[in-house]
Amino acid sequence: MKSKLNFWTKWLQVIGISLIAFGVLLSFTPFMEWTLGSMYYDNYFPFDKYGQLSAGDLKFQRFVYGATGGLLVSWGITIYFLAKHGIKNGLKWTWYTFLFSTVGWFIGDSYISLVTGFKVHALMNLLVLIPIVLPLIQTKKYCVK
Repeated sequence: MKSKLNFWTKWLQVIGISLIAFGVLLSFTPFMEWTLGSMYYDNYFPFDKYGQLSAGDLKFQRFVYGATGGLLVSWGITIYFLAKHGIKNGLKWTWYTFLFSTVGWFIGDSYISLVTGFKVHALMNLLVLIPIVLPLIQTKKYCVK
């Protein structure tokens, strides 16, 4: 029983570390501009719209990706330590913190993605949601304190 809890705790810690790493990439490297930035534009426009953005538009986009990276770093740190110290010790409040913060992120991010036409981003949210919800389902019975 404890080995299952330890497995899911480690799983959540890996998710936290992954979010930290991705956030750092977004904030401190041109990763978005070279890959995901153009991928988003290429999915929604029939021509090289990304390559035609003005310097001001690119600067603003870089700011948004950088700020998003900072948020991902902080969310990753929070997930890591909530899993390591809260879920691992069976603290109920940490389980609910995971649940409500994940639901809040998913609804808000998916809603704005869909209403602004970024369906690919909403689909990517599902791919992030599943590895977070799976350990929540598995750890609920252990978080009773």
